[in-house]
Amino acid sequence: MTDRSYYLGCAQWQHTGWAHWQGRTQPLRDYAQQLSCVEGNTTFYGMPDERKVASWVAQSPEDFRFVFKLPQQLTHQAQLLDIEEGLRLFFDRLTPLRSHMGPVLIQLPASAGPEVLPRLSRCFDLWPAAFACAVEVRHPAFFAKGEAERQLNRLLMSRGVDRVMLDSRALFAPPLIETPENREALSKKPRLPLHVLATGQNPIIRFIGHWQPEVDQAFWAQWWPQLMLWIKQGKTPWFFVHSPSNADAPERAQAFHRGLVSACEQEVETMPPLGEGPSIAAHVVEQSMLF
Repeated sequence: MTDRSYYLGCAQWQHTGWAHWQGRTQPLRDYAQQLSCVEGNTTFYGMPDERKVASWVAQSPEDFRFVFKLPQQLTHQAQLLDIEEGLRLFFDRLTPLRSHMGPVLIQLPASAGPEVLPRLSRCFDLWPAAFACAVEVRHPAFFAKGEAERQLNRLLMSRGVDRVMLDSRALFAPPLIETPENREALSKKPRLPLHVLATGQNPIIRFIGHWQPEVDQAFWAQWWPQLMLWIKQGKTPWFFVHSPSNADAPERAQAFHRGLVSACEQEVETMPPLGEGPSIAAHVVEQSMLF
């Protein structure tokens, strides 16, 4: 456990655009000096070998956290059916990182609709108690405020599992500038309604930014009071900052943190460039917000 009241990170810990501050030999250690957590997309595409896991342990400060994704072999290919052995192997492999683990993310494909709920419930039955869990859904039925969404939310609340909030509003906001990079980002990221709801103790927001960083500010300003409210309630929010290329994502994340510090109206020092990650005092003024 740490005394952090929220975690802040990016979608990856290494990028060619970060060469001005990130070395070649230990990129994870360099990243962990800038931010307090990271999305572990690498596990989505395949099981890491034991040597790789050991290197992650060696490069991780005590209070740094990974939010790894369940392998797509289990979520997309097997569609959460007959995954007992796959789950066991996954968590066995990550056991050396246990003290560095945030919630493990079950990211479901857009094709996974209400029929997946019994399988999801069975997955929770198999889930090891030592690991927290979060779920990201993308099927339209889970955003229609109908029975399917109510069933999903009830299931997650009953198990203490967090529903991931994907906020892509900034990405699709004007001005839309036509470049190959921008078109690729728009085509890959889903455009779904944003439903702000904490179904567990670790609300997770995946924020997809605009290619013009200043556009993000208006959307961040809506999140700052919400994070402060959750912190006051004793929850631990996780905020991940993406940008179309992710080349400037760490700088954007630190800008988000400075805005949150300012919104808290406390005398907190500006986020240092090295060593210390973000920490916001838990006693903050309650504020309400509508998305």
